[in-house]
Amino acid sequence: MLPYTLLFAVVIVATSLITIGIVYRRMDERIEGQMEHMAEAISNMGFLLSDDFLSRIRVREVVGADIIAYNHDGQVTATTLDRDSVGALMAIIESPEVEETLSQPGNTSLIRNIRYLDQPYKVIYRQLEASYVGAGSKPGPTLSLIASTADIALAKRRSAMTIGLVAISGILLVAVVGSVIARSITAPVKQLVGVTEQVAAGDLTATVGEGLNPSRTTRDEIGALANSFNQMTRELKKSRDKLVQSEKLAAVGQLAAGIAHEIRNPLTSIKMIVQLLGRRLQADETERESIQAVLDEINRLEIVISGLLDFTRPMEMTLKPVDVTDVVNEVLKLMEADLRHRKIQLVKHVDETLPEVMLDADRMKQVFMNVILNSMQAMPAGGTLIVKVTSQQSTVNRGLETSDYGLETNEVQVEISDTGIGMSQEVLARAFEPFFSTKSGGTGLGLANVKKIIEQHGGSIQIESKEGQGTRAIIKFSIFDF
Repeated sequence: MLPYTLLFAVVIVATSLITIGIVYRRMDERIEGQMEHMAEAISNMGFLLSDDFLSRIRVREVVGADIIAYNHDGQVTATTLDRDSVGALMAIIESPEVEETLSQPGNTSLIRNIRYLDQPYKVIYRQLEASYVGAGSKPGPTLSLIASTADIALAKRRSAMTIGLVAISGILLVAVVGSVIARSITAPVKQLVGVTEQVAAGDLTATVGEGLNPSRTTRDEIGALANSFNQMTRELKKSRDKLVQSEKLAAVGQLAAGIAHEIRNPLTSIKMIVQLLGRRLQADETERESIQAVLDEINRLEIVISGLLDFTRPMEMTLKPVDVTDVVNEVLKLMEADLRHRKIQLVKHVDETLPEVMLDADRMKQVFMNVILNSMQAMPAGGTLIVKVTSQQSTVNRGLETSDYGLETNEVQVEISDTGIGMSQEVLARAFEPFFSTKSGGTGLGLANVKKIIEQHGGSIQIESKEGQGTRAIIKFSIFDF
């Protein structure tokens, strides 16, 4: 803003100087016009000019100026001034240049600025006709009106001071307004630069917005830039998270492949040998329990290995129109006995008019079973399991632009709630993280696999939980209605 402020200051100064010049010129033109008019009126009665005549008609009081009429020899013929002091003034007034100028054809008057007794005066000269004084062929006398311009000079100074004060006030106002505007622009830009440095250092959670004018966040270019920057950081964070997740999956894939080759085959051999030993040995009850414990641990290791392989390798989906209600009912029927054993009451709310969804029924059974098992494990002393299957309509944006038209969708929602122990916010934030588990002996791959399967079906899952208040899992599938 500094160059614009300086440019505006130059414009104000130039405008002020021009204005002062115009004011000065108008003042001079006004006083000169008045003096011209008075000189013309007096010259018309020049044949009457004398000290006595001027004294009797009080010309000095009427016209506000002193009069000196003198001939070409410099002799004063009539004046309103004291004869004793007129000589010093005549030395300034009389000039060959004046006579030469007035003698030229077409020049009837002349105006000069003089200083007398250190005061400014304006003098107007007018050549009188010789016939007025009977001078024959000699040039007529010269009439001069002498008016003090001290008041005019004071008015000019005051006008110049007023214009100067206005100009200075304008410059100060522009400087203040420019400073405010510059600060309003540079402050968010500086904030944006600071956030950019944070992002460059790896902090993709940094956003622009704190300290900005709320109206600015959407209405002007800075707000648009801030919104675009925040959108960029969000997208970068999503991309980074996906990249980190991909790197984790790649590492797990390599690990799973190694486990499959290095552990699974020997583990199968160990399992077969233990089973043969159990059949051939005439072991007592304690030994049989030990052999069964070994087999149980081998089975658990096989489950872990299978979970690793399922999580890392691409899943093959067999999609076909499926009634989600039927899938949920099948899973609940399989788990009915286990629910009764755990003293868990089942409350079911199902919409029987649901549209069919393109799903892999077997994979979705795995999803619902895993979520319900987690709810059952969260209620060791019994409780209530609530399963709701509903449908509703919603509008989603088809394109990236906010002006793009939306699409009406039929949304199928499966909600599984329990009255269990719930989860803390720290645990909830890591619920879908691979290999994270709060259960002893858990692999931490259950919910990770659930999320992977649902997302491959184009759906979404959300978990809400509070410690001591239970957990709710919301699974949604959308069917676009074009």
